[in-house]
Amino acid sequence: MMSVSIKRGGSVKISPILIDEAYRGKGIGRKLIETLVQFVEKNRLRKIYCSVAIQNVGTLAFFDRLGFVREGYLEQQYRGGMTEVVYGWFPGKEIPIADDVLIREMEDKDAETIKRIALSYLPRFYSEMNEQFVSNMIEAHRRKIISYATKHKIIFVAERNGEVVGFLTSTPKRGGGVKLFPSLALSLDIEKALLAYAIQHFKKVGRRKVYGFVPSTETDRIRLYLELGFRTEEILLEPYKTGVNEVWSRKDYCRGNINPNPLSLSWRSLHRRLFYLSKRICRQIRKFV
Repeated sequence: MMSVSIKRGGSVKISPILIDEAYRGKGIGRKLIETLVQFVEKNRLRKIYCSVAIQNVGTLAFFDRLGFVREGYLEQQYRGGMTEVVYGWFPGKEIPIADDVLIREMEDKDAETIKRIALSYLPRFYSEMNEQFVSNMIEAHRRKIISYATKHKIIFVAERNGEVVGFLTSTPKRGGGVKLFPSLALSLDIEKALLAYAIQHFKKVGRRKVYGFVPSTETDRIRLYLELGFRTEEILLEPYKTGVNEVWSRKDYCRGNINPNPLSLSWRSLHRRLFYLSKRICRQIRKFV
């Protein structure tokens, strides 16, 4: 059984989908979703969405396999101590990954094209993004030194038919994270190819996570990150330019985007807090001894 409701704006909410235990694993859930997809496409509705309790690992895996995108997380939405994962699906709108581009590290000959692409976009959303900023970014790539005192960057470019059509700048950080910014291309499928390449590259070299940010008005680019498995963490209000908010998202390598055992995380958090509390108490006691 699957219950759905049509919302304002042409979206459809699944709430809930229930399969008897004796009949699970027989394709019934998939058939229900396929029937809903046909209904949505026939009636030109805009989107399907639902929420799943984070502890419901089987249902999470079900929606992941069907290509639904994890759009966000609702803390204690329906019950105390329970987090809901919000899934979304747009008919026929998954952004493809360009398969006709070569991804490689930047070379000196690419510098002028990178400047042109960067300066055609960045100043609209970020203050003080001028030619000097882009030149400094390129110089940081040329240094080839992994030093946190002198910021090191790796710039990847996308090349199609011998022409640079996009680039992505990555900055390794302390603690194993890597910032991916800026990431710009002539089309979304090229940008997705760049991001997918960077994800695999930094996973291979043992980095802990990658993260990036996108202007909140760039909804297609936000969806691109979500389709690649990034988790939205924060919305930063006007961090780099007045009137422009940023959606901050990350992709973890070591644990995935969701901790499968939230209870164990809470115990670790409690243990850490008790540890620091005991240190504070000891310091106070020593004052009177």
